[in-house]
Amino acid sequence: MSSPSMPEDTPAISAADRLHELLRAYQRQLKRRPTTVERVAMQRAALLTVRAEAANYDAKATSNDIVRLDNAARRARADFERLIAKPVQRPSMADIEQELRKHAV
Repeated sequence: MSSPSMPEDTPAISAADRLHELLRAYQRQLKRRPTTVERVAMQRAALLTVRAEAANYDAKATSNDIVRLDNAARRARADFERLIAKPVQRPSMADIEQELRKHAV
């Protein structure tokens, strides 16, 4: 049975706990110690995600506020993903020539 002062749809976890949970998840995704730029991007993505989630539970938040926060959080997560993505290594001309020599008859 829930208390009458707490609505049923309020989150069970505090915003600070959720923030730390997201930061740990992003850190695991990185699999190493973040650089300063990566740490800032990780913190921004986590904070905006928490704010967007909190806005969903706020009765005073307008749908416009929720959409804007959600889009900002989505962009921050995408920026972090792009930042930590391993660059696709294109073969050099020497690599291509070496590969061609292996397959030449």
